[in-house]
Amino acid sequence: MREFLEFVIRQLIEFPDDIVLTEIPSGRTTVFKLQLRRGDVGRVIGRGGQTIQAIRALLASSAARHGVGRLWPDADPMAFHRNALQFGILLK
Repeated sequence: MREFLEFVIRQLIEFPDDIVLTEIPSGRTTVFKLQLRRGDVGRVIGRGGQTIQAIRALLASSAARHGVGRLWPDADPMAFHRNALQFGILLK
């Protein structure tokens, strides 16, 4: 999942070498913390959140296909935290 997420994000941003993707395991949940340049955050979120919604759909599909789990929390799998994006994966 980490490699897939990093690949997708690198294709979208202007400064792919500046990406910091951290995988934080916590019990049954794994949180991916993504840190980017401020200018690249808008590219990942997209107009009206369409890009981030597409990334969520790709992660959910990949997780289901590989039997990893599902995105967490259900209502908002992406949250802002001190200039970083966070994605959570709940393991089955």
